[in-house]
Amino acid sequence: MSKDAIKEYIQMLWKRYQTAGKKDRSLILDELVRNLEIHRKAAIRMMNKTAPPKKRPGRKQIYSKVTFILIANLWRQMGYMGSLKLKYALADWLPFFNDMRCTEKVRQELLSMSVSTIERALKPHRADLLRKKNTGTKPWHLKSLIPIKTFEGQYTEPGIMEGDTVAHCGGSLSGSFAWTLTVTDIFSNWTENRAVWNKAAGEVVAQIRDIENNLPFKITKFSSDNGTEFINHQLKHELTRENRVNKVEFTRARAYRKNDQCYVEQKNNTHVRELLGYGRIDNRDCIELMNDIYKNYWSILQNYFVPQAKLKLKVRVGARYKKQYFKPMTPSDRLIGSGIIPLEVKAMLDKTRRTINPFTLKAEMEVQLKKLRRMIELEPSIPIAS
Repeated sequence: MSKDAIKEYIQMLWKRYQTAGKKDRSLILDELVRNLEIHRKAAIRMMNKTAPPKKRPGRKQIYSKVTFILIANLWRQMGYMGSLKLKYALADWLPFFNDMRCTEKVRQELLSMSVSTIERALKPHRADLLRKKNTGTKPWHLKSLIPIKTFEGQYTEPGIMEGDTVAHCGGSLSGSFAWTLTVTDIFSNWTENRAVWNKAAGEVVAQIRDIENNLPFKITKFSSDNGTEFINHQLKHELTRENRVNKVEFTRARAYRKNDQCYVEQKNNTHVRELLGYGRIDNRDCIELMNDIYKNYWSILQNYFVPQAKLKLKVRVGARYKKQYFKPMTPSDRLIGSGIIPLEVKAMLDKTRRTINPFTLKAEMEVQLKKLRRMIELEPSIPIAS
């Protein structure tokens, strides 16, 4: 029995013991000794106390057990968000949450939970995720023609983008396999993903063009690492050609300085690895399905329903850095509240957010992910190099 159950049991016997006769008291002591496996003298001392055993000291529990069960269910269905993101996302997700146990009182409890309480509630349900590091970046002679990134700290409007690619190689860069192109806006954290085969320059340019057509703002600056998928004539021509409607400043990060691309590097985990993992995808037929998932499901969920924290201030105190963050907001809410985007774009973003059910969208995405997993299993993978 648990400690709480033992206390309740002792309290129940104590009440019976106080009004029982000598013979019945002896039977109660026999029962207590037999069930708790304690000495009879200890049982007598328990029953002779003037008051029943006190409950564990401390504040009374505010939230019901159902609330802790539902917050874990919501965490799973909302894509395993962090506790801070989860707290600020509940207001948008709860209206679409259908569960017989989620009464109005439970809804109020869910919305009133603090970040630390959510963290404690989710701690038993979290699983450790292994992280693997793979890179396919190589130097290229065009680096001398593309300037080093110089717009650090000038993030007062949307359109300043960072791009990177993630390899779905399963631990071996040999052979052909799928890559994911990630492009993120520094101001709003708006992020788009697209799948390409072997990160060919032509495919990367085509997907960047498609991403730009689906963004609620225009790209003004674009920064990448030094990989061949970005440092090539095709992309340079696409971004800097004379007849382009909006001119784009094309820059690159310093070699071996990952922190120059910190805004997009962190999205490689939250937007790619958490969705598709680290397995090998070497079936070319998967590219179309991956792009359908990214474009029609994952991008909408991440940009409209997943709040993201944004660094406000970073000050060095001695040997440590003290950081302050803005209130977590979804990229769409950050764009709407900026006052920079046109009114028609603002109305479009607000309408999209209010008319889409995130639970339905995520359930439909899970169906597509199952199809993708079946396609990956049918294609034999190249063994991992020792």
